[in-house]
Amino acid sequence: MRWENVDETLFAEVFVENIEDKIIYGRVIVVGLTGTAQNFGLFQPRTVGVRFGFNWGGNN
Repeated sequence: MRWENVDETLFAEVFVENIEDKIIYGRVIVVGLTGTAQNFGLFQPRTVGVRFGFNWGGNN
């Protein structure tokens, strides 16, 4: 969720990633002219956060 003030110079965000806190395995397989590359790993557990920011330029 994101909030911005009217002139878009201030903002606040609230976020949740992996809200169900499940074990998720990530997998990337790239097939190109030179062969196959594989990349495997775990995604992060439930992550909750808040971001605040200031936009110097206003409406961009």
